[in-house]
Amino acid sequence: MKFQQLIIGLLCTTVLSGCNRGLLYEKYMEIDHNGWEYVKPITFEVEVTDVSKPYDFYINLRHTNDYPYSNLWIMLFSYPPEGNPTQQRMELKLAKPDGKWLGNGLGANITHEIKVKAGFTFPMPGKYAFTLQHDMREQIVPAITHVGIRIEEASE
Repeated sequence: MKFQQLIIGLLCTTVLSGCNRGLLYEKYMEIDHNGWEYVKPITFEVEVTDVSKPYDFYINLRHTNDYPYSNLWIMLFSYPPEGNPTQQRMELKLAKPDGKWLGNGLGANITHEIKVKAGFTFPMPGKYAFTLQHDMREQIVPAITHVGIRIEEASE
């Protein structure tokens, strides 16, 4: 019995470590229980050394079933080590027209990992900053619990 548990544990470790192959950065920031305030954007700093590889960029989001909308409008601000910052407004679709969540759920919590840039390359090595700010009509968006980003080597 213990041998079987050891084998299962090793198998799970191997599978999970394979999922993070090529991961450059991943981090979630917890949102205040009152909701995500417009005046509280979230910034992530990423150190980039390898500019020869293409990367995929994901916005990760967690919310409860109490989230009242089927989408979330986001502003993504990108600050390179040198040069001009950029900004992009985007809509994150979180639910189907019938109201079923598109993300993965466990209990009352839903997680979305949404690819927003595919196969992009960084122009130079250095420290990049990425800031996310919600762009909804409300000043405080309820039921958002975590916001994050993930950057990984592009899938083929």
